[in-house]
Amino acid sequence: MIPLLLCLALPQVSSYSTSPLITQQTVQVQGKLICNGSAYFDAKVILFNNQLGRLQLKKRLSEAVKSSFENTLRPIFANMRLRGRTQGFFGLSALRNNVNDNLASSLVPLQLAETKPNNSGDFTVAWTGSNLVAITPIVNIYHRCHYQQPIKICARVLSIQVPNDYVINNANGPNATYDIGTVNLNIKYTFELVDCIFGAYSS
Repeated sequence: MIPLLLCLALPQVSSYSTSPLITQQTVQVQGKLICNGSAYFDAKVILFNNQLGRLQLKKRLSEAVKSSFENTLRPIFANMRLRGRTQGFFGLSALRNNVNDNLASSLVPLQLAETKPNNSGDFTVAWTGSNLVAITPIVNIYHRCHYQQPIKICARVLSIQVPNDYVINNANGPNATYDIGTVNLNIKYTFELVDCIFGAYSS
């Protein structure tokens, strides 16, 4: 029964997802890493979509999904013999929220791209794709410059926000590169963290 309900409910969401809000987006970031005055290449650079992008999409999808499910499925649930109208309503709400979360998760990826610096410490990380809302990219640099740990699981992580001006709506790939310049990893930044999930990598 659930596949039938989803087929009845999703046309409005589908038409919403094809609206010309934002089609193709691209972002590219470059920089150079140093540690103790020398090039640092034992690092991992990941381009993420900040959680804000997912929250924006969930908010914009919420009304479309809510309207589609409640207008289409509420009468169906109300007419079903489900031990009363209350259970039918909560079943509808749970199904609606599940689809809403799944749409947001699939349409707004969290990890966009990943790379490692070359022997000179230089790196370039780029992503091109489609989304319903503008991505809010950040670059996370995972490293162990002045971070000693017997078992290499965790790493220091420095997060750098990419300005919105460098998120280009262009299907032809990056045409504006955000250059973060030379990053001295010796510095202990007040906003840096220690990460033991994405930070896990072998030297």
